[in-house]
Amino acid sequence: MFKKVTKIALAGVIGVGTLVGAGSLASAENTTATYDSKAKVMFEANTDITEPVDPENPDPTEPVDPTDPVEPGTEGPLSIDYVSNFDFGTQKTSGNAETYTAKPVEITLGNGDVVERAPYAQVTDNRGTHAGWTLQVAQPEQLNNGTANLEGAQIKIGEGTVTGTPTDKTGVAGKAVELTDAPQPVFTAANEAKGGTWVNSFGTVEEVNVELSIPAGTKIDQDTEYTTDLNWTLTDAPGN
Repeated sequence: MFKKVTKIALAGVIGVGTLVGAGSLASAENTTATYDSKAKVMFEANTDITEPVDPENPDPTEPVDPTDPVEPGTEGPLSIDYVSNFDFGTQKTSGNAETYTAKPVEITLGNGDVVERAPYAQVTDNRGTHAGWTLQVAQPEQLNNGTANLEGAQIKIGEGTVTGTPTDKTGVAGKAVELTDAPQPVFTAANEAKGGTWVNSFGTVEEVNVELSIPAGTKIDQDTEYTTDLNWTLTDAPGN
C-alpha cells in the first residue's frame, strides 16, 4: 500500500513539470508587431449660405424662417446671413418731438411655431482664421415718402446682446450707433475671436433697442409710408 501511494504522488509531480515546460515554450514563441498609419485632412473655402437662426438658440443646424425680410443672405466663408427690417409701425401725427420704437420681428421655428424676437443681425465666420471682422451700417438717404423727406428724423441702434455657436464670446460685441450716410460699425469681432455663427440682438421683445426720433415741428404727410434703405457691409477687418 505504501509503494502504490508513492508511485501515484510521483506521477503527479511529473505531470506538473510537463505542463510548466509546455507553458514556457508557448510564451517564448509569442511576438509583438507594430505598424504605423496616417490620419489626414484638407480644407477648402466654405461658400454655403448660412440660413437665419433663432437668437435664443443660434444653432445653424436648426434654421428659422423670418417673416421680414425673406431675401437670402450672402455666401460664405464670411457672410451676412440676415438683418431684420426696422418697422416703426403706424403712428399718429404730432407736432411735438417724438421717439418711436421698432417692432419685434416674427420668426417661424423648425417645429412650425411662430415666435417674436428683437430685430437682429447675423454673421457667420467659416474662414477658420480667427482674423476678426466688422459689420457696418449706413443710411445714405433720409426717410422719404416718394415726394418729401422726413426732415430731421434719426434712427438709433442701441448696444446689442451677442449670442453665438461658440460658448466663448470674447472679442465679439454689438455697438451702439446713430445712423448717418457714412458706414459705422455696429457688430464686430476682434482679432483672435472665435469663428462660427454670431447674432447681435437689438434689445429684447419687451424692449427693442432700435429707435426713430423726430424733432418737434416736423412736417409730416398723413396716410403715406416713409421708407429708406439701410446698407450693411461686412469686411474682414477686425473690430475693437
